[in-house]
Order: sequence, then structure tokens, then C-alpha cells
Amino acid sequence: MSPITPSPGTCSALRTAQPEQFHPAMGRPMSAGDGFFTGFLDNANICVMNRFYEQIRLTGIDIRLEEFCELTLFSEFLADHIQPEGTGHVQCMLLWNEWVRTFRRQTHQFPKLLLEKECRSVMMETFGIEIVGNGFRGDVYPGLRFVP
Repeated sequence: MSPITPSPGTCSALRTAQPEQFHPAMGRPMSAGDGFFTGFLDNANICVMNRFYEQIRLTGIDIRLEEFCELTLFSEFLADHIQPEGTGHVQCMLLWNEWVRTFRRQTHQFPKLLLEKECRSVMMETFGIEIVGNGFRGDVYPGLRFVP
């Protein structure tokens, strides 16, 4: 697979690709469903994503472009909206809801790879925490704070 390159005909407002464009990572012409992932990228983000994409490819892990972009968006979501804090507690459903809302805002689709169960697993592994049941608020991630 080749690195991700910006598509000159991608309309950033609608995040759809022109039918005649060639999708370099998938080795075929782009369809309307492929273009939204490269539509939100700028040159700085493309360089970072190319390096990460190359590292994944070198490990032998077979990953599709859509999955790669979803993982990248989730990583950015965590970096922008989650802060480790000793006293805070974030409701699991609040965090899941905000992730879906952010993903839909950027891609106009529902996440396919990081669903609720996978999101919980990633949160527990990333921050080294266990989900705590709170009778009034439901399940929470202890020690984390959500920043809108």
C-alpha cells in the first residue's frame, strides 16, 4: 500500500471525491465513499499519517484506509478531549456519545471499527484504568476529565 496523498479534486465542503480520481492507497479509482477521509487532512497531518501508516504496513498488519483514518480520528479525539485528572470521573456513555458525534461531524458516517465495546477497551488500555460502576451516574472512567 502506498502513503496517503491529498486529492486535488476532493471537495472539502461535502467531503466527496470526483469519480475520475485515482485512490493511491487502494489502487483503484476513488468512489464517493472514499474521499471524505482525505478531505479533512492538511499537509502537516498527511506527513504524520504517512509515517504512522508506513509503520503499520511494516509490521505486517493488514489495515484498510478507512480503518486507519478512524483510528487516527479517535487518537486525535482522545488527545483533544481527555485529560487524566486524579479526581474526575467521565461517564462511559458520555464519552462514547461525544466520540460518535465527533466522528459523524468529520466523516458524515457512523464509526465502523471503534464501537462502544471497542471504545471502552481502548480507553482502559490507553489510560490503564478500570471501569467503575456508579449507581447514580452509571459506568464511569475514574481519574479522567472530558474537555469539550
